[in-house]
Amino acid sequence: MNTSNFLTQLQTQVQGVLFISESEYPFEPQNLGLLDAAAIPAAVAAHSGTPAAQVKTIAPEQLMTQLERSADPGDAPIVANLQKIKTLYAFLNSQLSHLQVYRVATGVQVPIYILGFLPDQTVAGVKTTSIES
Repeated sequence: MNTSNFLTQLQTQVQGVLFISESEYPFEPQNLGLLDAAAIPAAVAAHSGTPAAQVKTIAPEQLMTQLERSADPGDAPIVANLQKIKTLYAFLNSQLSHLQVYRVATGVQVPIYILGFLPDQTVAGVKTTSIES
């Protein structure tokens, strides 16, 4: 899939999907352009206006596990949103190679990028924010 088609489909996938922490933030499509893997943390830092040393990586599965554990099974809107996140994750996982989560540890507001490579080596994915006090 080319970058334009991917971003168009991704825009549809993120509609109504929220990252729920101490607040709610949408998922936003991201296109960081042609990069090699070693350059991604610096690009994420530049996007966030922070030093590259503040960018930490975690496995996407670890993020999904954290989201599943924090979701209250008795709260129907939270469960519905979690299902949307799972669908978004499945889409990203099916379209991007080397999917990785980048957390920008800057304080209370933590930008989170879920990025991978399209076949042409464009780095793309989503960005959201976690509030962690």
